[in-house]
Amino acid sequence: MLINDPQKLEREVQRIASALWGSNPGEALPEIVAGRERDCIFHGEEVSHYIECTMQRALAKVESDAKKMVRYRDTELHKGNIVKLWYVTALDPTADQVAAARRNGIKILSLYNFRLHLFEADAYIRSRKNYRWGSATDPKNESTNIEGVVYQRTVLHSDGPEKWDISGVSRLLLDGRTVTLLGDYGMGKSISIREVFKELVSSYVKGLSDGRVPVAINLRDHWGQTDPTEVLIRHSTRIGYDKSAQLVRAYHAGELILLLDGFDEIVGIPVANRRELKRLRSEALTVVRHFVADSRGKSGVLLAGRQNFFDSASERNSALGTTAGNVTLELQELSTEEAEQMLARYQLRRRVPSWLPRRPLFLAYLASQGLLDDLVDSGSTTASQSWDRLIDAICLREKRINEGLDADSIRGILETLANGTRQTSSGRGPIYSEDIIRAYRKTTGYEEPDEHYRPLLMRLPGLTSRNNEDGSREFIDDSMLNALRAPLLASFSAQPYAEPGAKDWKHGISSLGLEMACDRISSAGLTASRVMNAGREAIDRWRSSTLGADLLRAAMRLTPEGEILKCQTRIENARIEDLDFAESPCSDLELAGCEIGVLGLPNLQPHNLVLRDCLIEEVLGITREQQLPSWITASEVGSFDPAPTNASILTDDTLAIAHRVLLTIFRKLFVQPGSGRLEGALSRGLPDNYRPFVAPILDLLRSHGFATLQTARQQRIWFPERSRSGEVLNILNAYYVSSDPLVAEVRKL
Repeated sequence: MLINDPQKLEREVQRIASALWGSNPGEALPEIVAGRERDCIFHGEEVSHYIECTMQRALAKVESDAKKMVRYRDTELHKGNIVKLWYVTALDPTADQVAAARRNGIKILSLYNFRLHLFEADAYIRSRKNYRWGSATDPKNESTNIEGVVYQRTVLHSDGPEKWDISGVSRLLLDGRTVTLLGDYGMGKSISIREVFKELVSSYVKGLSDGRVPVAINLRDHWGQTDPTEVLIRHSTRIGYDKSAQLVRAYHAGELILLLDGFDEIVGIPVANRRELKRLRSEALTVVRHFVADSRGKSGVLLAGRQNFFDSASERNSALGTTAGNVTLELQELSTEEAEQMLARYQLRRRVPSWLPRRPLFLAYLASQGLLDDLVDSGSTTASQSWDRLIDAICLREKRINEGLDADSIRGILETLANGTRQTSSGRGPIYSEDIIRAYRKTTGYEEPDEHYRPLLMRLPGLTSRNNEDGSREFIDDSMLNALRAPLLASFSAQPYAEPGAKDWKHGISSLGLEMACDRISSAGLTASRVMNAGREAIDRWRSSTLGADLLRAAMRLTPEGEILKCQTRIENARIEDLDFAESPCSDLELAGCEIGVLGLPNLQPHNLVLRDCLIEEVLGITREQQLPSWITASEVGSFDPAPTNASILTDDTLAIAHRVLLTIFRKLFVQPGSGRLEGALSRGLPDNYRPFVAPILDLLRSHGFATLQTARQQRIWFPERSRSGEVLNILNAYYVSSDPLVAEVRKL
């Protein structure tokens, strides 16, 4: 810590002294003794501490100060008081200064070494570097030692126009700000925290952090703890730092910059009533709120966790104790350029297929296992078809390596495990060895795997270590997980009287998994009404509301354009990823007590459609609660449409027709739920004189890389390029001032 101001040095010494000797802030202050000011005197119950400090390197300065210090000590000793003398220099004291101080019984040391009496930061830093970083593992070998894993630099997105990086986050923390870092699984939150830690350590070593030291805590290690002191003591023990009392003391002195990783992993919360879950989440995060409150005004705090752990931003702020001044950043999928930079480290110099998620963990896994070598981005196949091929390639590679199980059996085991994780809180795991053995029995018909098969089963592809202590595993990527869940929906649609094992499912299938299921259902020649019938059987016969909801969504997607799906069912307490009534009108449907991710409202008044007592994360088509339709009752909504609605766009006379068409297509592709849109659906709801603009605008979207065209089920389907979602939202919210080249070309139409 470099200090060039004598008064600042004095204040810093006083602050450290207050923390060291248990005083309240401000107790260790200058005093006037015998008409002369003394830099700092702290009066303890048994021992008083008298400190002088200087920025000078001259011997004469120490000799002069030593006289008054010894005189004070001797005077107090005659009164029966014990005084310990300290002399603190801004830089390392010279040999002459050390000798002069020692002759007078004065302990002389630099500010840096004085601070070590409070907290041996270097020892902590060494210990922390050797401990695991959250859930991060090396994709090559699943080791929690990620020293050799290179961080892929990426943009950290905020609600505003600013784009942040690791250095920017570190500066915010050094300024005492609270930062929340959000990201889905596999986006690199723990790796990012490691990088912030390294950046802050560098600032500390260079003397640029005002002595603040980063402390990185994995919250998953602290289930059930509510007291920050308890957390710090357990953290010290786990990383092998044997001075936990120092860590606690430094925390209360405001010496620590806290990096708290995994607020979504601090406790295993059982699935219950969604409103009850809010209370449980809040209770579990009590210690996080204490950390945030205690650090406010003293030091920065970084909080990291999953994007969708909370139902809304307001609940997140309440549960974490953050305020309006908090900075919220989001880790999104890598851009095309960032993904290619990452793959170049694996000697793969090629474009990432448009259908493949650009999540760092999954890309690194595929690259390290040699599974990207043969993948091509073909416009003749859909994302679901490409995923089918990728999973087949993964299973075939595993079969070739191990020659134990055939590829179909490996895929069958993975599909069984993928649906089994729907019963877990996280949706990805944990998967224990007994779960894998059960999946093996179900798939192969054999009772027990022999000695040759067991080791192979314990390292199935697509799974990664979740907990080294109990050996549990989890799926490495949500897209792969949902792709593996799709076949069960198709097989159950064909045979709804066979036990699906779906009674306790807590998670609905994603849009990708639903698209794959619909492809298989169509290939089997099943109609939307047949699928809806299977959905009713799932609910009534097999007591699985979530499977029934998945099949409702499949039936909606398979309903021919212009028709209304007659559901004739009631679904209770299901988890539904998204429902778009605007694209797929329904009738005779009641949803009660359901948790819905994204809800798209229909354009016309629906017939016999009721949503009651539901928890909806986001409603599209309206911008505020007062606009909710009457058929949605006693329900709670987290947020409303973030962009201008289709209705407001189409009635905006200040926009040319081509502009309105572009914005409505953007909304249907990027804002409304679903993975893709039928070409005909992109014209739906447009006046006749608007429709001639659709085709040329779609051509522009494809040529500018905003969307791709694929063919499935004899239909043309347009898919958004998700890495450009931020650009699209900017265009929607600021169309008139947009300088995007696409917008410039549309203005010429």
